[in-house]
Amino acid sequence: MIGTQNWRDRYCDLGDALVTDAPSAGLFLFGFSICVDAIWSVNADQLQKMAAVASDGQESDPATRACRAVVDRIACGRGGELFIEWNEGPAWFDDLLDEPNRLQVGGTGPQAAWTLAELGAQCIIPLVHRSPEQLAVLPPSIEVAADGGLVPVRELTPSSMRRAELDRPRHYILQFKAGTPLGARLLPRSTRIILRFSDDGIECDEALVALHQEVLPKVHSAVVSGMNAIHPADTRSWSYLNRAVDAWTSSGVAQVHLELAEYPNPADLRAAAGFLAGRADSLGLSLSELQSVDAPHSSSPAEAARALGDRHRYPTVVIHADDWALAVHRQDPAAMERRLMSGNLLASVRAAHDVPQARLDLPADASFAEDIPQSGALGDGWWVTCIPSPWMPTPTSTIGLGDSFVAGFQLGAHCVGPAKVAAI
Repeated sequence: MIGTQNWRDRYCDLGDALVTDAPSAGLFLFGFSICVDAIWSVNADQLQKMAAVASDGQESDPATRACRAVVDRIACGRGGELFIEWNEGPAWFDDLLDEPNRLQVGGTGPQAAWTLAELGAQCIIPLVHRSPEQLAVLPPSIEVAADGGLVPVRELTPSSMRRAELDRPRHYILQFKAGTPLGARLLPRSTRIILRFSDDGIECDEALVALHQEVLPKVHSAVVSGMNAIHPADTRSWSYLNRAVDAWTSSGVAQVHLELAEYPNPADLRAAAGFLAGRADSLGLSLSELQSVDAPHSSSPAEAARALGDRHRYPTVVIHADDWALAVHRQDPAAMERRLMSGNLLASVRAAHDVPQARLDLPADASFAEDIPQSGALGDGWWVTCIPSPWMPTPTSTIGLGDSFVAGFQLGAHCVGPAKVAAI
């Protein structure tokens, strides 16, 4: 096993290489959902209010159910996303928590694009909802389709859509710090809960589709995400998504990646895992999502990931956990190691600084786990590659870490040429 100092040195060298190479890495395309995230760093008093509602309220009360779901998760150190159909939910949490600490762009695609844009990479997102609030939180250099071409967000003006279309609901992001009192206990892990109160849908951006013939030949990497925002009966969005992805794959985009998310039940997650069967080059999900989608609960993450890849014809399946990242794949192990390290590094920098950074300095308090899944051959052409993440005991933030990992994993496929790999 490589020692801690060698991992630190390798990550530092990789950070220097990514900063140098990112601006010339090519064009990245991230779809398909976007929102405004309202973020609260929940303090002990606010947490106590939620705990009181959870313990004293009636089960028939949606506020009680919501608070119980949040408290039950964070009490055992679990984060994730909760979908609660409750029209009055946003106003109720506004009253409980007061003003959010800040607003920022939400959605896996836009957050991954934000991460790479900070490094100078060229990123595109589909964007239909152009309200003043939405545009205000988007990074200004990200590009979107407008006026028959691609323009940076900084040049956009708010849309003239009807008010009801402009007011897409915010997502409520509740951050919790390890050690915060919860009754007689302390929270065991820093984490975050995403509260979503309606099916947002995706960005069915026909203006971007009209540019496919011009744009797609230049795209090196495309990410599909946000499918959990589509209602099962929303045939328009599902049709748009299929058309868009078919265009991406038929145009020769070098890397098409599907990133999963949390769903209300495992059946929906399993269906989502198979949505791009045979069409995507890689599938990504968190360890907790893998445990939900893998009904038999295989004995190891590598075995579960391989079964998922075999079942749905994904040549690469990527799992990101707190202190390691793993890929089951049919590629060069050294190249895959580079991609996993790139994802880990961008996620750790985000955790240390709360927002994406233009510098990729390894956090000073980062450590590297030794007890991680083993790398090696799996047979039938499959390999498993597992890399320790730079892990921090007290991250500044736990928001967007998976999104930053996805950004780094895609960036690592196009940066740091073969001559540099051996040095890293």
